[in-house]
Amino acid sequence: MPWSEEGRLMVILLFFSFAVSVLATLFFIRASRDHVSHYEQAKPQRFHSGDVPRLGGAAILMGSICGWLFAGFAEVAGGGLNVRAEWAFVISWVLIVLPALLGGFYEDITQRLSVRYRLLLTATSAGLACALLGVSVVRLGIPGLDNWLVAM
Repeated sequence: MPWSEEGRLMVILLFFSFAVSVLATLFFIRASRDHVSHYEQAKPQRFHSGDVPRLGGAAILMGSICGWLFAGFAEVAGGGLNVRAEWAFVISWVLIVLPALLGGFYEDITQRLSVRYRLLLTATSAGLACALLGVSVVRLGIPGLDNWLVAM
């Protein structure tokens, strides 16, 4: 079955994002060899055997952001990836993930950010998603709660 032009571009986008994530992962593993040995063994985040850097999410996010940027450039160039990737959308997503992302990075590197503040930063990201993208939950199937959500 032959692929459409949009299908080929989407596969290229997928592999591009994956390649950026893999390269970033390799970089983080190599660059943090000395740092990972400083993690305490008794922490609940330590479920790997051996010394493993805790920045895998950063590599995945780098791949995602590069994919968003690639999609934004393709939209401008008229390539059309069959996705909504206007610059306002791309920039909105980058701004949305920043609070949770920066909090996670800070905690992974310093191990000095409490769960309360990480949850607050994640809630801030969720609030930004609601505000910038117009996302909302209006129905959960729970009668009293549904009326309250609609009233908000």
